[in-house]
Amino acid sequence: MKHSMISSGWEALLGTLGFKKSYNFILFFIFAGGLFGFTLARFQYLSIAGRYATGSAPGEWFWQHAGHYRVGITLHLGTILPCAVLVIFQFVPAIRHKAILFHRINGYTIILLFFASNAGALMIARRAFGGGLEVQTGVGLLVTICTIGIIMAYYNIRCLQIDQHRAWMLRTMFYMGSIVTIRPLLEIITRIVSKAANYYVVWPCRQLDYTWKLYNIPVSYLLAYPMCTPSNATLGPAAGAGAITIDPVAPVKVDQNGQDPAQIGASLDISFGVALWISMFLHIAGVEIYLRLTPRESQRLRVVSYERQVAAGYKNPGSAGLVLEKFGDADPWVPPREGIEAEYFLARRD
Repeated sequence: MKHSMISSGWEALLGTLGFKKSYNFILFFIFAGGLFGFTLARFQYLSIAGRYATGSAPGEWFWQHAGHYRVGITLHLGTILPCAVLVIFQFVPAIRHKAILFHRINGYTIILLFFASNAGALMIARRAFGGGLEVQTGVGLLVTICTIGIIMAYYNIRCLQIDQHRAWMLRTMFYMGSIVTIRPLLEIITRIVSKAANYYVVWPCRQLDYTWKLYNIPVSYLLAYPMCTPSNATLGPAAGAGAITIDPVAPVKVDQNGQDPAQIGASLDISFGVALWISMFLHIAGVEIYLRLTPRESQRLRVVSYERQVAAGYKNPGSAGLVLEKFGDADPWVPPREGIEAEYFLARRD
């Protein structure tokens, strides 16, 4: 009796949300739930001068407290956080099928927020988590593939190629979701790097001074970094017309468990690029595996695309969008034959 009640409740939940298969809802719950929880936890950082200033990685606020980096982080967080919440509704079948107008308006809103967040990410990439070339390249690649994915998804839905719209939206959202996976990877990698060997990251002395003051350390940072004394700020004659002013720097030991906030920040700086690239690989490979494991859903949606394109008077129904046979070595797609096969696909329409 109890098992029957649980089963009925489960089926009612799936029916309310519009899911036809349990595994689809389970995957939605895991990935969308993770994204939702992560996003809610980050909404506090919309207080840029407050919670973000004290809660970001040590050393980050030195670069982002003013200037175009401040604009960049404000633009990025102010757009990507609401975008991440809104995108969850796009993957609820009941909303897609029963609230079509909301689905479309929400989609356009997401695209605008997404492009704005990408602009903000590019503005801060030069200094984010040390701003190393691996970080800048990783951020640039992530922005590029997400932008391409959004454009492909938009073009295909304009052509009523629903199967390809689904594929590219899934790809784009999984690419975006790599930022969530970075967090546990960052925790693991910083622990490994801190214990494995003596690594050092170079910080400007100005950044060290600012960070120590931000964390209210009662002594001068010069005690730990004597190479930052004013005498090291010149090359050549110490005084006179021939002096060359430079921005002195100091090596900071990577230590996640250090008492020095700069050492904690350095451990995050050296680990972030690695976590970013590993996370992108996992998400890029993972979504392709999922798409290959769900060919029947893709075929079902292509039949739906075929019907809608026929009704719209398209010249090549079923293949009006950016489908594989237009670019690769694939046989032309033909609609399922009359009878059992057609009946099967059409009967499974959401």
